[in-house]
Amino acid sequence: MYLESVKKLVPESFSAEEIFPYASSKGLPELRKLWQKRQRLKNPSIKQSSLPMVTNALTHGLSLLGNLFFNPGDQVILPDQFWGNYKLLWGIHHQAQINIFSMFDDQLNGLNLEALQQKAFCQDSDKVVLVLNFPNNPTGYTLVEEESQYILKLCSELTAKGKKVIVVCDDAYAGLSFEESCKKESLFGELSELDSKLLAVKIDGCTKEHFMWGFRVGFVTFGIKGGTEALYNALETKLAGSIRGGISNVNHIGQRVLLESLKSSCIEKEVEDKKSILQARYFKTKEVVFSSKYKNYWDVYPFNSGYFMCLRLKGVEAESVRLELLHSFKVGAIATSKTDLRIAFSCLELRDIEPLFKCVAEAVERLLPADNTM
Repeated sequence: MYLESVKKLVPESFSAEEIFPYASSKGLPELRKLWQKRQRLKNPSIKQSSLPMVTNALTHGLSLLGNLFFNPGDQVILPDQFWGNYKLLWGIHHQAQINIFSMFDDQLNGLNLEALQQKAFCQDSDKVVLVLNFPNNPTGYTLVEEESQYILKLCSELTAKGKKVIVVCDDAYAGLSFEESCKKESLFGELSELDSKLLAVKIDGCTKEHFMWGFRVGFVTFGIKGGTEALYNALETKLAGSIRGGISNVNHIGQRVLLESLKSSCIEKEVEDKKSILQARYFKTKEVVFSSKYKNYWDVYPFNSGYFMCLRLKGVEAESVRLELLHSFKVGAIATSKTDLRIAFSCLELRDIEPLFKCVAEAVERLLPADNTM
């Protein structure tokens, strides 16, 4: 039973049975299998894992992890450059402690691995929760191979000391790396083969990977060395219970559209075409922000991927610059700390990139103390 006026709004290629009924709390079975196939094509290091569970995009998946694994007071290790919603999801809703380390050193020379190691080994609990978000929001940084191997070694050392480790791979921007030096695969596959005391969790979806932001279809996948069908079934059942007790199930038509798109012979080319556009914007942004004429206005955090990049402003507060940009130049940016300004180069036409950073420089200059004007 459905309304004809509603059915007319949906393409004829979908039958009523394919859009109106409730979907399973675990998601459409065919979609889950196809997404797993895609995961393994993109990440050959994934040898075994659970079948991906469908979530209401990635934010919902991250929240579900809090339901399953975080107790009040648990510590979650994050870099100081992290997506603010982690604090809302885990720090406020689940009352976990957000334990941060400096993502980059003062010279901004790649990932601050020593700070990560110190933070991981100072945990007094037998449970260590580490979040890997690469490409990173807000900085647009992706690991290089050497850094990846360091993290794998660190996780092995933690389990060797008897720690139970959960590593969350937030792969929201998977595939959007623009430099050859970038780690092309998620660390999820290698983490899944590391130790039976380490649970790897992959959070991904079509939101950014397929440029389907409003469809709100994401996935949660578990991996653990020696993982059995019974173990994965138990994790999936617990997750399904949490979905059922929260939103019941994810919208059917969004899943159906993604499912059919995955069957298309042209989807990968279309994804690569969009990535090429973003890559051109990335290289233009890189050319502009590292220009010597701006060296007195900002430092640039390392970036090589994703949607965003961050400036470390000199002599002014980022929030003041954000407001000046908004009010005087009608430019929107995000102040992520007292000094840092996030720019979404992903949404800038090539012709707009240089003018935008000129606006940022002018905003900084306007706000500098009179005796410190550039």
